Amino acid sequence: MRMRPYILSFLILKLAVKISAQSYFNYINYSSEWEMLSGGSDVANNYVSHFKYYINGDTTIGTHSYFKLYRMGVDSIIPIDSGSVSANSVNYYVGALREDATKKFYFIYQFQSSESILFDFNLAQGMYLQDNKANSGCNDPQLMVQSYDTVYLGAILLKRFETNNITQSIIEGIGSGGGLIEPGSMCLHYESYSTLICYKTGYARIIINSNCPCTLPDTGSNCQAEYSYTSDGVLYSFTNLSTADDSIINFFWDFNDGTESTIYDPIHAYPIPVNYFACLYIQTSNGCQSYFCDTVVVTPSGINEYVNNKPLTISPNPFSTQTILQTDKILKRATLTIYDVYGQQVKQISPITIGAGQTITLQRENLPGGLYFIRLTQGNKTLSVNKLIIADN
Repeated sequence: MRMRPYILSFLILKLAVKISAQSYFNYINYSSEWEMLSGGSDVANNYVSHFKYYINGDTTIGTHSYFKLYRMGVDSIIPIDSGSVSANSVNYYVGALREDATKKFYFIYQFQSSESILFDFNLAQGMYLQDNKANSGCNDPQLMVQSYDTVYLGAILLKRFETNNITQSIIEGIGSGGGLIEPGSMCLHYESYSTLICYKTGYARIIINSNCPCTLPDTGSNCQAEYSYTSDGVLYSFTNLSTADDSIINFFWDFNDGTESTIYDPIHAYPIPVNYFACLYIQTSNGCQSYFCDTVVVTPSGINEYVNNKPLTISPNPFSTQTILQTDKILKRATLTIYDVYGQQVKQISPITIGAGQTITLQRENLPGGLYFIRLTQGNKTLSVNKLIIADN
């Protein structure tokens, strides 16, 4: 069963909350582009620049990795009285840009050796903006977040913060209405000098200033999250079928029972027999993001059939150091696999060849205390699935 359209917006919001709580997904990637328009004048000329910032490679400076930021566009000089307009195409390196897991943008300007904080997106209503490059020269008295709303970058939810500077806003993970690396881009007087027209990453684009035409295409890399699953009645094996034009660099699973996983093809044990709406989220190196959800049917008959079967007895259970496994079957090249409650394989014994009634000694080794599932297989057949409890002394 594929995701129904009417729950799409709810699902995106639900997953966005989980993403921020459980994992950090980068704002900046190799497909990030910021389209800008800036201008100024003196007694003789008007100066207009229409350009974009874009990422072209990366570099390591000190202990941090940075994206290399370039500026490409046209700088024009327009005489006020008379004379011809001169236009100069430019494409050059402007500095090194990075973000960290605390939602801050840092930048090392060309010909400088130390980094500056461009933006800190950890904002909420009523908070004052700390000093950074975006509000350089206009943060005394401090700017304060008066309200915020939500904007979409494709399927990505971003917060847009409004301050007591009514002409500029801050868009989470993008910059301000006045620009990206421009010092003082949050200042009231700066509105007439520079404006961020639009931003693009991967296949998603957002218009920041609708009064200016955006030339960044709203096309790019494509990706699609998808999965399938199989079950032996207790353990559910998920197969990641996601596809993308570029590399998938981030993904996680929401099993809809309060647990998540970042394993590529996880195995999961559901606690009770009900239907679950399990979702997979992916992000590619070029910024494409996709979700896929499906209903996972967990039946009580399957759980009872395997957990209560008797081909394998475990004693003692719970145990602290070792336990004895015994089966009434003849085993030939069988496999014993132990999974934690998240479905991750933590131990495997193979091959096992023993006669009926013989025993296997299972050592705890470095396994932490808790609930596990133990599965005995031979060939392609599951002979037994049992609960296993390891207790700390």
